[in-house]
Amino acid sequence: MKNWVKEIENLEGWTFGDNPQMADELAEQTASGKNLANCFLFSNEYQQIKVGDRSYVKNSLGNPICVIEVTEVTIVPFEKVDESFAKAEGYATLKEWQSIHNEFFRRIHPKFNNKTVVVCQRFKLLHVF
Repeated sequence: MKNWVKEIENLEGWTFGDNPQMADELAEQTASGKNLANCFLFSNEYQQIKVGDRSYVKNSLGNPICVIEVTEVTIVPFEKVDESFAKAEGYATLKEWQSIHNEFFRRIHPKFNNKTVVVCQRFKLLHVF
């Protein structure tokens, strides 16, 4: 059996969202298997993400919640994200996903629009702490 506490010493840890409540809610949804995808604005930092990468999701206090492994990476304009991806991220419909992400991305990047390039990653859950 893998010692995940030791294993995360070699992995990058990160939180979802831009506030503690969002970080905690999405970490819990990921640990429960409801959320198996994530979308973020494209940047040079994120173009390095590739299938097979492992990381751990933290809560707002910095505690590790779960370990994930990237299974797919797609870089597309926001308007090209599809319903399948929205559902993998835990949303009932693409419209709901678009509304929430549009609001979020505009909050962190005022020039955001439907043509803005985003990175969509799907992942599998490897371990829950």
